Amino acid sequence: MVKVSETQPSPLGIIAAAGEAPLTLARHVIASGRGVYIIALDAIADADFTGIPHARHRIGALGNMLDDVKRHDCWEVVFAGRLKRTSLASMIAPDLRAIKIVVKAMLLGDDKAFKLLKDDIAKDGITIVAMSQVMPSLRTDEGLIAGPELDADHSDDLMDSILLGAEYLRVTGGFDIGQSCIVQGARILAIEAAEGTDDMMMRTRDYINHDLLPAVMVKMLKTGQDKTFDPPAIGADTVKTAFDAGIKVIAIEADGVIIIDRLATAAAANTLGLTLLALPRKILQDI
Repeated sequence: MVKVSETQPSPLGIIAAAGEAPLTLARHVIASGRGVYIIALDAIADADFTGIPHARHRIGALGNMLDDVKRHDCWEVVFAGRLKRTSLASMIAPDLRAIKIVVKAMLLGDDKAFKLLKDDIAKDGITIVAMSQVMPSLRTDEGLIAGPELDADHSDDLMDSILLGAEYLRVTGGFDIGQSCIVQGARILAIEAAEGTDDMMMRTRDYINHDLLPAVMVKMLKTGQDKTFDPPAIGADTVKTAFDAGIKVIAIEADGVIIIDRLATAAAANTLGLTLLALPRKILQDI
């Protein structure tokens, strides 16, 4: 199979997990004049890809997926959407290609597991690229993104809470265990582990004391994290879940955490009165 020339970029392959991120990315790429081909993970991908070239594959069929993207001349592939670590049983009989790496991957942290997968896929001449590389608008600039400014009476205390959360994430990031935590005052209420950000926020709501300083969620890249897989991301649903959990401030790392559908996310924060701000990595890391 001959790759298309650099003057005619090959279609972008999108491995689609849950949520609207794969669809948002596909529409952006198509609007730019480049073709796409979506591999929708069966029983996981839930967006409506009608009208966009796509096929469904079970998550364990790695060999079939790679053969499919190569048939469609996709030599760059993006992983997009929410993907929770699955059990071997739920992979529904991994194929020969997947079984070679799945046992090792299941025993590794997310970053190391992805590096194993990334290196294996590279043998086929396929490069995995970051969503933000394909869609630069996903990158976040520092400053207030939406919602009210930090309460002037509590801004210093809230910033101390944010920096405490950032320090925790910086110190523990090398353990490859999560990208966010929730802090109220000088107390860390929850850390993200295998359950993911939304479930972490919802299990925290019983711990938040609404008579005290507002609770904040801090989200940032893990130390040394590869941005091409599972980059920290938020969207309108994140904002709504945070509000339902009693969280009043979301602080993210600028140019590290991506925002899916910025307009919808900002609208949700403005409507709910939740502060969404991005801080430069230097502030979050040089603590």
